[in-house]
Amino acid sequence: MIKQARPWANYKLSKYAFSNPEDYLDLFIFPNPANDFITIQCDDCKITTLRFTNKLGQTVLTKSIPEENVYGQQIYVGDLTSGMYFVSAYKANGQFYSATRILKK
Repeated sequence: MIKQARPWANYKLSKYAFSNPEDYLDLFIFPNPANDFITIQCDDCKITTLRFTNKLGQTVLTKSIPEENVYGQQIYVGDLTSGMYFVSAYKANGQFYSATRILKK
């Protein structure tokens, strides 16, 4: 029997998988699949921008986030059409931080 990973699930990588502990990814976005709102959970990360892109690579939504309020921040995604989106997080200096994907119902 072959078990397939659920592509809509969020996975957290262990900090021991990286040679540099600063590369440890701790970004969670839930619920997934989402209806109207998603919640960002990020322990001690300094992201300031979330960029949502569709499967064609087109940016469909960009949200700015105050650095001091990343943990538990809610983002409205109700205007997005149903489908899969890639969510990329960026630091204040524009440096890429992390990415995940979500399903919008």
